[in-house]
Amino acid sequence: MVLQIVPSVLKTLVLLANVIMVCASGAEPPVVNTPSGRLAGVRLSFENKFTDAFLGIPYAVPPLGDLRFRKPLPFPSWGNVRSASQYAPACSQLNFRIHYGVVLNNSLSSEDCLYLNIWKPSCARVDKCNSMLPVVVYVYGGAFQWGDTSMFYNDGLVFSSVNDVVFVSFNYRTGVFGFLTTGTKEAPGNLAFWDQLLALKWVQKHITAFGGDPGSVTLYGQSSGSMAVGVHVLSPLSRGLFKRCIFESGTPLSLFTLPTGEETSSFYDIAASTQCASPSQNISVMLNCLRQVKTEKILSALKGGRIINIISEDHPRNQYYIPTSGDDFLPIDPFVENAWRELGAKKLLIGRTSNEGTLMVRFLTQSVPQLQNLNDFDYRFFLNVVFSVMLNIPVSAARDIVSEYFSDYDVQHDNDTVYSIIGEVMGDVMFDCPNKYIAIQAAAQGVDVYMYEFAHRPSFSAWPKNFGVTHADDLPFLLGT
Repeated sequence: MVLQIVPSVLKTLVLLANVIMVCASGAEPPVVNTPSGRLAGVRLSFENKFTDAFLGIPYAVPPLGDLRFRKPLPFPSWGNVRSASQYAPACSQLNFRIHYGVVLNNSLSSEDCLYLNIWKPSCARVDKCNSMLPVVVYVYGGAFQWGDTSMFYNDGLVFSSVNDVVFVSFNYRTGVFGFLTTGTKEAPGNLAFWDQLLALKWVQKHITAFGGDPGSVTLYGQSSGSMAVGVHVLSPLSRGLFKRCIFESGTPLSLFTLPTGEETSSFYDIAASTQCASPSQNISVMLNCLRQVKTEKILSALKGGRIINIISEDHPRNQYYIPTSGDDFLPIDPFVENAWRELGAKKLLIGRTSNEGTLMVRFLTQSVPQLQNLNDFDYRFFLNVVFSVMLNIPVSAARDIVSEYFSDYDVQHDNDTVYSIIGEVMGDVMFDCPNKYIAIQAAAQGVDVYMYEFAHRPSFSAWPKNFGVTHADDLPFLLGT
């Protein structure tokens, strides 16, 4: 049996519970004047403290029709008071397998999704607070394929209330809609980052209306959201939009980026799958066709294809749509040493959980059934392939690395031990080593760097005990959700 969770129902129930309590007290809905127009939000309560929430605020023109696969455009001003009391839909995406038998049903997701949310401590007049508060802009994770600000674990109520900050979250395009590229200006790719950039610019222009200080913005991300934060630290286009950054379980060096020349193969793949392929391979013709295809058909084309199923209930195709470098947004590959010599942040907080890699191994074993019993094949050879092919490490050096983790390369280990060690390898490769490298590079430039390890296994963890304190176990504690 598979339990399906519909985000729109869950988020409505959570929001209603808060609103009903406040409405019973006779509180008036907060209204704020912004440069784009007036907004009417909702007043929420946490531990006898009131917090004003403004949900579903448009920051970009809906990227529909001819705007699909293009950079976002700023949303125009509105005339009357605009309701900001409900979350917007998640950006279009496949269903997401949260756990072995739990699936997040994203059937109500939409391409009309570029909206943001703001929580702030209440005051007598929401637009007349006495002092400017620090601002935290949060970027959710989801492997760049999924994600939604409305999910309960991304809610900003507790964080804003406890820390007396203005908390901002926003939706951005993911998967094929956020990262499809032709390698040309017609579909430049990295659209998710362009969405995020526009949201950050919106914050700079509007946040004072919510009592926030545009000169005191912290950009905070988790998992792929943290990788995105690192991309903004590197991008020349994001300069001056934030001062501090929090990397929670991810950096740009955690990414397995597409090899040069392969970033456009996914474009031809989806074009062929939606009957948009052109005999002449004319990019403009195929793009025009793709912009007219229904959202559902594009999502359907991603299901059940040629590759490894990672964590989608719907078995996505073998070509993920992920970030690329070499464009205007990210001119230099993050894996090039000089990429980290000029950073756009003054302070960095970089963190990880104790056993990040065990969840990554779980994704691998779920994707490739043959890996579920690690002793049924030569796992050491598998690691050699991972190091030499994916990380471009010479085979001889890869064998030395594997021997370092397994003590004696020629000794066979039991399945649990192998699982634990491969988890350690994945954690070091994707998180610990990149964290330390970036910390060293940043500190050498005079950036204040702080690091942490989250070592508490939550009593409500959904994962087996041998996973330890794994990826995302810290999220409920750090956001207060």
